[in-house]
Amino acid sequence: MTIRGAGLFGAVLLVVASVSQAQAPRRPRMAADADTNDWNAYFDYGVQRLRREISVADDAFYWASRLDPTRPEPLVARWAMFWTKNRDRFAKYLNDDEKTLEASDVKAVDSLRMRALQKNPFVHQGLFMRIFADLPGGLNDDLITRGWIAYGEANLKLALDRFGRAINQQPRRYAYLRFVRASAFVNVNQLDSAYAEVSELLKFLRAQETTEFVPMYNSKELLEYALARIHAERGEFAQATDALGRALGENAAFAPAHDALGRLAQAGRDWDRALTEYALAVELDPGDVESRLSYATALYYDRKGEEGVRQIKAAIELEPYYADSYFALAKLYDLLENAAGATEAYRKYIAMAPRSATANVEKARARLKALGAPVQ
Repeated sequence: MTIRGAGLFGAVLLVVASVSQAQAPRRPRMAADADTNDWNAYFDYGVQRLRREISVADDAFYWASRLDPTRPEPLVARWAMFWTKNRDRFAKYLNDDEKTLEASDVKAVDSLRMRALQKNPFVHQGLFMRIFADLPGGLNDDLITRGWIAYGEANLKLALDRFGRAINQQPRRYAYLRFVRASAFVNVNQLDSAYAEVSELLKFLRAQETTEFVPMYNSKELLEYALARIHAERGEFAQATDALGRALGENAAFAPAHDALGRLAQAGRDWDRALTEYALAVELDPGDVESRLSYATALYYDRKGEEGVRQIKAAIELEPYYADSYFALAKLYDLLENAAGATEAYRKYIAMAPRSATANVEKARARLKALGAPVQ
């Protein structure tokens, strides 16, 4: 079979669905020296088992996404694993079958992928190639498919060449590949080239009277948001702000743009603007843990501890396995001079923090000592 662009990136409806702990799979048993508090340990474990233990890999990606809900990679992996387990339906998904696209489980898993793109529009999505490994009929040996294979194998230079040739041959049909090329360019640190690809795709889409490509990649707000990310990475904060304004012009309810504007305002010590933008982000997307933590951080620096605690507690209710929430909660309790609350939160953080978080763990231990609490 040929990997076709329009079907592959089918319509996505953002469905924010919290996963109850009752639905959580068991954590995979890793090596004795593995850090079971580290999202990356589970993610790597899942990648290692893709070929021979699909269910184990799926569970590992699930726990990676729970341990750090700010990371996009496990969300993309969970999307890929869903379709790996549902290959019989994937051909219909590729062909934009309405019944398949409207199925509740498909909407839910597509929401994971959309959330990943909102966290990082340029996240590498090579794991989706796993889906095609055992499809009936195999893969056609054409330029597009060979490009996707190179992309899936992280051979980005070769993928860029093949996708570029495809666009040159049929620029209208394969315009969507500009976004894929942009992602590859970002991942090889060629930001100017990435910017050019996204800009060309935006120009093309604005010239169309009909939407012929994938809504996910046709979303002008997502593309403007992507441009803003590049501007910010290059230190062009005014241009980043302008791009985010254009994103909101396309969709005023696009929460990631408000969150990004909050971060830019916070970097400039404009606390009033930061608080306004974060509040909008949380209102528009109440299920995003990262936005609530950003909002709570701004509230901390603006000395609004009580509201900060409310935001953190809401974040913990959404995702109780994310260690950073407890560190932020402890700092807010310190601000409020709530020694008992701070002590409990610092202890939880130390118990849940990954080994890589040595600096914050040491800070937590020092605070417990200063509070007169035993350091466990």
